[in-house]
Amino acid sequence: MRYIKELAEVSYSAFFPLVNKIKIYFKSLGKDIRFMNWDISLEEYLALSLFLSILSIVFTFIISLVVMWILFRIIDYFLIFLSILYGLIVGVLVFVYLIGYPKLAKTDYEKEIEDNMPFFLLYLYGFVSSGINILNAFRMIANRKELGSLNREIKYLIYLTDVLGYDLLSALIEVAKRTPPTQFKEFLYELVSVIRSGGSISDLVKEFSRSSLYYYELKLKSFSEKVTFLLTMYTFLFIALPLTLLIVAFLMAYVSNSINILSSLRPFMLGFIPMSYIVYLYILYLVQPKI
Repeated sequence: MRYIKELAEVSYSAFFPLVNKIKIYFKSLGKDIRFMNWDISLEEYLALSLFLSILSIVFTFIISLVVMWILFRIIDYFLIFLSILYGLIVGVLVFVYLIGYPKLAKTDYEKEIEDNMPFFLLYLYGFVSSGINILNAFRMIANRKELGSLNREIKYLIYLTDVLGYDLLSALIEVAKRTPPTQFKEFLYELVSVIRSGGSISDLVKEFSRSSLYYYELKLKSFSEKVTFLLTMYTFLFIALPLTLLIVAFLMAYVSNSINILSSLRPFMLGFIPMSYIVYLYILYLVQPKI
C-alpha cells in the first residue's frame, strides 16, 4: 500500500490543476475511498486514476501498433488511427472502472460485515453472558482477524475509547455514524439505547444472535439454490455446448472435406470459453456467503 500512496502523491503533483477542477463532480467518491484501505485522499485517487488511464492509453496504442505490424507488415494512417482509437477506448474503460472501484469496495466491505455478524454476536454473547464488561468484550474480539471488515470497525471503537479518550456511548455513536448501513449499524444504535435505559446487554446480544443466525441460514439456503442453477449453467456452457459445436464442426468438416471450419472454432475455444469460465467463477465468488 505504501507504493500506491507514493504513486498517488506523484500523480497528484502532476495533475493537481485538473484534479482540483473536476473533484466537485466526484464528491460522493470521497466517502467510499476509505473502504479500499489505501490511505489516500479523493484528490490523490482521482490523480492516480487519470495517470493509470493515460498510461493504459499509451500502452494500448504501442501494443496495437506492434500487433498490426506483425499481422499486416505495414503501418499506415488508418492503422495508426485504429491504434489511437483502441487506446482511447481502453483508457476510458480503465478510468470508468477506477471511478467505480470504491463503490465495489464498499459493497464488498458491507458484505463482509454482514457475513461475519453471526460469529461476532456469538463471540460477544459468550463474553457478556459470563459477566465480562461490554468494552472489555469488544477489546477481546478486536484481536480476532477472521472477522475481516468487522474487525476494523471494532478496532476503531477501541481506538476511540483507549487512545482518543471517548466514553463508551460516544464511541458507539461515532462508529455507528461512519459504518455502512448494515446489521452492525443497527446493533450499535440498539446497544446505545439499552445502555442508556439500563437494560440487559446480554438479552440484546442474544436476540440479535438469534436473528442473525436465522438470516444466515436463509442466506445459505439461497446460496445452495443459486449453486444448483450455476452448476446447470456450467454443464451447458462449458461441457454440452463446446462438445456439441465440436461434433457439428467435425461432421461439417468431414462432409465438406475442409478443416477451415475447425480452425474457425479456435477463437471460441481459446478465447470465449476461458473468459466465460473466469466470469463464471467471479459470479460464484460474489454470491457465496462467507463461511
